[in-house]
Amino acid sequence: MAHQNQTSKKRGWQRRVSALLAFVIVATTMLARPLPALAATNDGQPWVDYSIQDNVKDAAAGAITDDFYWAVNREWLNHATIKPGDSSTNEFSAVSEGVDERVQKLLTDASLKGHDAELIQTLYQDFMDWDTRNKAGMKPLRATVKAISRISSMEELSDFICRSKETPALISIGNTVSVKDADRYVTGLDDEGFLLEDAAEYTNRTELGDLYYKAMKKRAVTLLKRLGYSAKEARQMFDRVIAFEGKLAKAAYTSADMMDPAYAQRSCNEMNYGQVIKLTKNFPMKAYIKGMGYGKSKKFNISNPAYIKKVDSLYTKKNLNSIKEYMLVGYILENIEFLDKKAFDVAIETDNMITGATGRKAYQEYGYQTVAYALPDALQRLYLEQNNAVEKQKKIIDLCEKIAREYRRMLEENTWLSKATKAKAIEKLDAMKLNAVIPEQLKEEMKDYAGLELKGKSLFEDYGRIIRYYNECDIALINQKVNKDAWYTSTLETNAFYDAGNNSINILLGILGGEFYQDDMSEEELYSGIGMVIGHEISHAFDPTGSQFDAKGNYANWWTDEDRAAFDARARKLIDYFNRITAFDGKKVSGKNVQGEAIADLTSLQCMLRLAKEKKDFDYDQFFRHYASIWRSYTTAQYENYRLKQDEHPLAYLRVNAMVQQFEEFYQTYNVKSDAHMYLAPEKRLSIW
Repeated sequence: MAHQNQTSKKRGWQRRVSALLAFVIVATTMLARPLPALAATNDGQPWVDYSIQDNVKDAAAGAITDDFYWAVNREWLNHATIKPGDSSTNEFSAVSEGVDERVQKLLTDASLKGHDAELIQTLYQDFMDWDTRNKAGMKPLRATVKAISRISSMEELSDFICRSKETPALISIGNTVSVKDADRYVTGLDDEGFLLEDAAEYTNRTELGDLYYKAMKKRAVTLLKRLGYSAKEARQMFDRVIAFEGKLAKAAYTSADMMDPAYAQRSCNEMNYGQVIKLTKNFPMKAYIKGMGYGKSKKFNISNPAYIKKVDSLYTKKNLNSIKEYMLVGYILENIEFLDKKAFDVAIETDNMITGATGRKAYQEYGYQTVAYALPDALQRLYLEQNNAVEKQKKIIDLCEKIAREYRRMLEENTWLSKATKAKAIEKLDAMKLNAVIPEQLKEEMKDYAGLELKGKSLFEDYGRIIRYYNECDIALINQKVNKDAWYTSTLETNAFYDAGNNSINILLGILGGEFYQDDMSEEELYSGIGMVIGHEISHAFDPTGSQFDAKGNYANWWTDEDRAAFDARARKLIDYFNRITAFDGKKVSGKNVQGEAIADLTSLQCMLRLAKEKKDFDYDQFFRHYASIWRSYTTAQYENYRLKQDEHPLAYLRVNAMVQQFEEFYQTYNVKSDAHMYLAPEKRLSIW
């Protein structure tokens, strides 16, 4: 569950992004050098992160009033296992596995007919055709690698960059929803991403950055050697690319920058065509925009003008070889999973190096993930044709409306907002679109892949056709109005999210299972499961980032200065609270990074507890225990460290303990006294809304 904009920061599907890494957010895959052993203590903090598998071993039972997360989930954690190829198991992955198992059958169902079926089954067969893939070996890469290697001048480099859509070009380009006018598309220019993931790693390398470095280096060296480079040449080339990326990274946004609510304003830099062209003197911006197909765009958004200027300063003859190597290494790494088994296995091995997973999944599962990432609309269309979800949609919409009404009462009863700001907040809530389960215009608005034909002769070639198809779709959006009824995420994903640009919450079919939702759940379970999810997403409209957007999805200030200051003061108290927490192994939580998601959890729990008061004989014990169960997680140390550094969500045990201790109902239910670790003095408790 994440706060998401309608389109991602980067090109996403426009590049050959790893189909494996694309699935890391929810259930996760991926291994390597063990991190230092994690102590079973928490540096004086009251709780241990028992989500980390090493901390569970031989851990004693604890009192429910000392560590609620551990006490409720101890039995589950003691019996949890992480599947080969995965780095964690949790309620999201459990639900996702059930959905995937049903959807995956579509890939081999001979009874299915039509264009969608043909596409998904052809791509899956492409993936599983190891004989053809192994016979081709590195051949699919050689033509482009040779073309890059032959570039001998800046003129030739510019010509190549402006006509090749297959290689990293220092600057990414693609349409995105305007932040200032959410009804229209603008063309975005941004960085291409970094091999070490976070730009901050190029300045201050952490153990996570070190894992990325070693994993990506092994990938690059393996492929470069197979292309004819010596081991020494390959290692040196990779290090030169890292050094060159380091120069770019100095001007790029870090992960912390992008998790900062101020990012919404910082990344909003809309310009007309003439203004964009004037940004560069060396980089062939005019020719690049035209060559990529965006020459008719009237409006652009430059997420980071400083980065564009940095690219321009480095785009010189002196750096010709550096840029060539940057493109070459980037190109081969982007394509590693579409080559032969030898290359694919290295991809899995190095994925594992990053997140601490061991072993691997069956190749059929990786094939399914590739199809699901590349052709999500075809899969969900076929699935929904065979599975009637209308009744489930009605139930979820009814619950969404019920929770939204309670939110409205919360806003109406708010004591610290002025009348003017309160009215705007209520206006935004009332205008919020509730998308649930089934895309409203399934046939008309979801991509029907008209014009996309797969040949079934090569995974590399067919995946390339899909990328080019999406490129063409994106170019068709230039200067167009946004269709706010369209869905941009497959409903089969185990997720839910708030879309600030569309002012909508999106509750996907893929999350309606397990502990989140069952048709026969008690009201206590319903409120603490999918109810919490719904409330969480509504809350994002009023978190530090979402609150910068109005009822229409436009970036706009609808606050008085006094009200914003009051909100910020409450948020700072929450930030300070999380800053004091040592998560594990001496590593601190960043309150600034997690504030948006923590506010969403806190406010949702507040709303659900308000609804609970309306119910006679409401079982608060069942409610809190079930709430704790939806966040239970069992993970490798490496992946937990990744989440701490790169994920805006609080760690699982904190989403439980840090939240429940803010509410009097928890203290009354379990008779929590002042000497208990779950106790927090009333004056220190958090309240935003």
